Amino acid sequence: MFCASLALAAQTEESAEGSSGENRDEAFIESLLSGSGAYGAGTLGGLYKEDAARSSVSRSADRPEASIIGGAEGYWHASKYGTIPAGIGLGIYASANLSYRGFSAVADLLAANDGKYGAALADIPYGNLYGFYLLMREGGVRYSRGWFSAEAGRLRFYDEVDTPYSVVINSRGIPATTMRVAYDDGTFFYNSRWIGLNLDSLSGITSAYSSYGLSSYPDRGATIKNTGFRIGNMRFGFQDATVYAGRWFDWEYFVSPMPMYMTQYCRGTGGVPWATGYDDNCNMGLFWDWQKDDSLYFEAQVLIDDFGLPFLGSSWNDNPLQMAAQTGARKKTSIGAFGAYAAMATKYTYEPSNSGSSTDAYGYTYYPETRFTTYWEGTGTTTAEIGIEDNEIGYKYGENNLALELNWTGSAMDLDLGAAFEFRLAGANSPANPGFGSGSIKSTGTEWLDDSVLEKRFMLTAAIAKRIGPWRLYGSLSGGVALDSMTLVEPSAGSGMASIYYYEPIEGNTVGIFCLDIGASYRFNAYGKR
Repeated sequence: MFCASLALAAQTEESAEGSSGENRDEAFIESLLSGSGAYGAGTLGGLYKEDAARSSVSRSADRPEASIIGGAEGYWHASKYGTIPAGIGLGIYASANLSYRGFSAVADLLAANDGKYGAALADIPYGNLYGFYLLMREGGVRYSRGWFSAEAGRLRFYDEVDTPYSVVINSRGIPATTMRVAYDDGTFFYNSRWIGLNLDSLSGITSAYSSYGLSSYPDRGATIKNTGFRIGNMRFGFQDATVYAGRWFDWEYFVSPMPMYMTQYCRGTGGVPWATGYDDNCNMGLFWDWQKDDSLYFEAQVLIDDFGLPFLGSSWNDNPLQMAAQTGARKKTSIGAFGAYAAMATKYTYEPSNSGSSTDAYGYTYYPETRFTTYWEGTGTTTAEIGIEDNEIGYKYGENNLALELNWTGSAMDLDLGAAFEFRLAGANSPANPGFGSGSIKSTGTEWLDDSVLEKRFMLTAAIAKRIGPWRLYGSLSGGVALDSMTLVEPSAGSGMASIYYYEPIEGNTVGIFCLDIGASYRFNAYGKR
């Protein structure tokens, strides 16, 4: 694959401050190195991660801050890898931000014609916006004051730990309808986040859910909670995540600090007059991080989806251990910051367990499918792919893989620089089809990378950025190869959720990857620089 893009977008002037030896654009450089791309949840998304790191400064401002941003992006792909097809195209971007005394509001819209999604219909020649789709990347409000903070709207959000391989919330910062309340007194912290996944959907592949009496995806939602404490510069936390189908919002999950597994167990079983019968997907995890000093950071995280206890006797199910784990470290030196990260997930992790009814569509994904229907004026309805990295709520690569990344960010000659190498070994991956078409996950013990064919992917990325007043110039170059690359395949048999396509490595399917990204950005601050 070869791609090139030219971008004009929003930036922050404050983050340009810093000593000459520091990487002043570290968060932005890291977003370029992540390989997330410039469109949708990509390069420009680094802005929001960068702003999040500064939120305690900007939200305590004694006077209003406002910015209005506009931009354009161009790209070229010589071949297809992932969800964006080959071709050339354009993206147009607009954003507005306002913040004052703890309150902030943001609106961010992208129009792109990269072919990832179907064009927006319009009453103009050709019947659509000339191939452009519209993506609301952010539209919401945030408030932070003292120990309390809250946010609501369609927003980007990230995990508790700073890593490219977070396993509870996708490190790509995927925009979604959300609401969050948080308490943090410096010693103890607690927060609860609701995520609206699917509501009144019209985009599903109808054959997957028609057997349940639905024309598209069922309504679905998720709740994620973090509870923890600090000891010195260390944090220890418990993470609680639940996905439910058949409803969009669950009030009790969101407001109650009770572990959600217990909430489900107490209200979901029979023999009591308040029984609901809900069968939700409850995951639990732990994290630890240590900001030893300004130059050294360690972190580790694990998520448990399901497990069995066969050693207690033959009557116990030998359910597979469904888990994801990651760890990493970052060290700042006089020649830059070096990072090393590793992650893994066993087979079946994040999958739904059964396919008996539409309420079983509780896989840990934004969509209970791997395909969707698009409509292009003049060509009619077509089918497109939902990429794994765009679909997973948690670890961006989903189940059944091992990933390793080494990266570096630094500066030289007043340029901010970065480089990264990543290796990923991956087996079959089924985000929405339980048991790869068998209708359920079988109690046959733990599996991990035991497929007969595995994808081997090697990626090398370099990035550069330069500040000139309110302008930022940047670029990145990525190259690599995917051996026995994964492809979306149709199950041999099955109905309902068991008919949903899944990903499988194909022997001999070698794909070369080459991507060039070049950009320039500008930000206008309505109140001037603070």
